[in-house]
Amino acid sequence: AQVVIGTGPVTAGLTVSTTVAGLPGARTVHLRVWARDESGNYSAPSDTAAAFNSPFSFEKVDKVGTGIGHAVSLVVDRLGDRHVLHEGPGSADLRHSRWNGSAWTTRVIDSEGGTNPTAAAGPGGRLDVAYHIPGGIFRVRRSIDGGATWPAPLTRGPIALGNKAAASPDPAGNLLVAAGRHAAGPVVLLRM
Repeated sequence: AQVVIGTGPVTAGLTVSTTVAGLPGARTVHLRVWARDESGNYSAPSDTAAAFNSPFSFEKVDKVGTGIGHAVSLVVDRLGDRHVLHEGPGSADLRHSRWNGSAWTTRVIDSEGGTNPTAAAGPGGRLDVAYHIPGGIFRVRRSIDGGATWPAPLTRGPIALGNKAAASPDPAGNLLVAAGRHAAGPVVLLRM
């Protein structure tokens, strides 16, 4: 299909952009551009560019550096606020990013590390996150105010859990963490 988009008059050297709506979703589209001057002369066509029209929208949660987000956990609390618990750059810290309905805020909640976090929303605005710090130390932190404050870890111990874990509250509000152990060990369920 050919789409005509008016962008002029344009000053020479100025960058112009537009959004093309109505493209088929979840498909690769190919685009070429021609320009027409005020006399009606057309330029040669540009090279063909391919772009995937994703059905998803993306937004930046933590704007600090690169190399973050190797392991993340998402939870939505009872108020509908989104919470992302994730590793900082180089797994150097554990971060909590919260969407409050208008903006993301990010803060470090454990500066000793935070690999492979898994989070759960509990009753009364409670957020729990289980994760590792260097040396195989397993930690659980609990916020009772929707992530505004994160007191010291509830549990600390040399528990050799694997890289994948999942957390959820049980009906009584206790935190359950299921995790595979390193190597060929069993899957374990921790109740806190």
